[in-house]
Amino acid sequence: MKITLVEVIRGEEAWKRIREASLSNKAAQPGFEYVLARVKFEYYARGTPGLCIHQLSPQQFSACSSNGQDYEVGEVVPPKPEMRKAMKSGETVEGWIAFSVSQQDKAPMMTYSADQGGAIQHGGVKWFLLR
Repeated sequence: MKITLVEVIRGEEAWKRIREASLSNKAAQPGFEYVLARVKFEYYARGTPGLCIHQLSPQQFSACSSNGQDYEVGEVVPPKPEMRKAMKSGETVEGWIAFSVSQQDKAPMMTYSADQGGAIQHGGVKWFLLR
C-alpha cells in the first residue's frame, strides 16, 4: 500500500466542514480542535488481482500527540468522500478523516494500522505528521 497525506485543515475551518458534513457532529471538547486529513490510499496486493481484498475503514487511522500519547477516537462524520472501501489490488481511493487534537499540540501525528479492522496481516503502523 502507498499512503499519501494530501491536505490538512485544522481549527475553525475544519470545524466548519465537519459541521456541514453532519448535523449530528458536536463541537470539539474545550482545549481541543478538529483536524481534517485528506488521504490518498493506493492498494497493491501480491498475487492475482481481485483475490486479496482490503477493507479500508476510518478506524484504521488514529491520531496521537507529538510526544506519542494517543488521542481519544471520537465519533465524527467527516466530509465526503470518506475513507471506506473494499479495495482490490491496483485501486486508489482519496478521502477525509477527522481527528480531535489538543489546541496546544503543534505537531500531532496520524497513524495507520491495517490490523485495525483490515484484512492485511502484519500491516504494521505508519506515521504521518498532521501540519
